[in-house]
Amino acid sequence: EYWAATEFPINATNIRVVENPDAKDVDDLFTFHYDIPEKVTSVASTESLKVVEYSPKSFAIIGDTKPLKDKLKALGGKFNFRLTCGAGWIFPNAIKENVLEALQL
Repeated sequence: EYWAATEFPINATNIRVVENPDAKDVDDLFTFHYDIPEKVTSVASTESLKVVEYSPKSFAIIGDTKPLKDKLKALGGKFNFRLTCGAGWIFPNAIKENVLEALQL
């Protein structure tokens, strides 16, 4: 119930439940803690990535995506080497803002 009611940033990692020793009632016994990774700078540069409007319902990220493959998959992307714009990761437009924000593009 608490998990469903809590909103986490899209790039949150290491999500954990922590007991609150100063709790005054049942609702404050536990809290969620998480880490936000620092900006990705050394694995891939934004110059090596390109955002392409692929269709009315989707967009693609192409270029040197191999260093970011785990992150792109975690963000909900699907890799496709047969895209008309070149091999890359395809995403629905509904999550475009979250993906671009997480990748700092």
